[in-house]
Amino acid sequence: MMTLVKVAVLVFGVLLLVAKYLYLAFRHLYAVVTGNKAADALPEEIPAPYKYLLPFVGLLLAFAGGYSNVSSFYSVVSGDVQSSREPVDPLDNLEVTASDRVQLAEPERFSAKDHFERGYDYFSGRGVRQNEEVAARFYYLAAEEGYAPAQINLGLMYRDGLGVREDASEAFRWFNEAAHQNAPYAVFLVYQAYLMGTGVRQDNRLAIDWLRKAADLNFTRAFTALGDHYSTGNGLAVNPKEAFSWYSKAAREGDLYGQVAVGLAYLEGVGIGKDHFKAARFFEKAASQGDAQAQNNIGFMYDNGYGVVHDTSQAVYWYRRAARQGNFNSQNRLRELGSDW
Repeated sequence: MMTLVKVAVLVFGVLLLVAKYLYLAFRHLYAVVTGNKAADALPEEIPAPYKYLLPFVGLLLAFAGGYSNVSSFYSVVSGDVQSSREPVDPLDNLEVTASDRVQLAEPERFSAKDHFERGYDYFSGRGVRQNEEVAARFYYLAAEEGYAPAQINLGLMYRDGLGVREDASEAFRWFNEAAHQNAPYAVFLVYQAYLMGTGVRQDNRLAIDWLRKAADLNFTRAFTALGDHYSTGNGLAVNPKEAFSWYSKAAREGDLYGQVAVGLAYLEGVGIGKDHFKAARFFEKAASQGDAQAQNNIGFMYDNGYGVVHDTSQAVYWYRRAARQGNFNSQNRLRELGSDW
């Protein structure tokens, strides 16, 4: 509906801008149809002050019609003054308990943490019927009070279109709010946004700055991400030793991706000297925690006797565990060995 109004205002404005020429065309057509004498009864051009006023009005209307926020302007004129950022379902239409209705209607009586916890209840279905729209409502109340966990969760909902319209810019706004409170996950999410250009202009330099900040806050995923950047040269100069250092920090924190990356570095001698025994140890550690790639890799080690005693039965055991998680390399090797999974 608003798109049609916008187009209509724009078209009408443009017509007024060229009213002078439209009038001359009409006068000429009138002369052709009725004869020149009848046409002489019409002024040769639009009388003043209309010939000056009409283009001015047309310019204003054309600007209004082309203005990107015309729908927001319309909503204010029509009395709908609620923020477009807030989930705006009327309370009467929300499927909530009586006590929750009071909390939504009188939020100042409750703490930000109360709002956050209730939002999580509705998001996860903990003790209530799951309802993402209601969850977003509660998260919004907590986020507006500066509660970083709620800002992160609300940002994720905008990012993924859960309970609210999908809006990458709005997601970034909330991530950024929480990041400026040094919430580690929010800092990492801001890094991802700058890296991918989602909700904000893509900027590798700013992305790396935020990533280093996340690492300074001991966010484990930032360790592996820095390892990847040093390994691939995306945003940073390739430096295998630095990559290995960051992967090692992640591995020490129990990160499975980091453990596999360290295992591969030892296996191939990238950033560190080759050591098949240590490679097998890191692969088996991650494999025992369910990582499919690590399970395939330790299967490979047993299959070839790298860092461990050659043992086909152990190789098959690990290949099967990886294959059941969809690892194609394990599936193909099991076919070659004549084994199912």
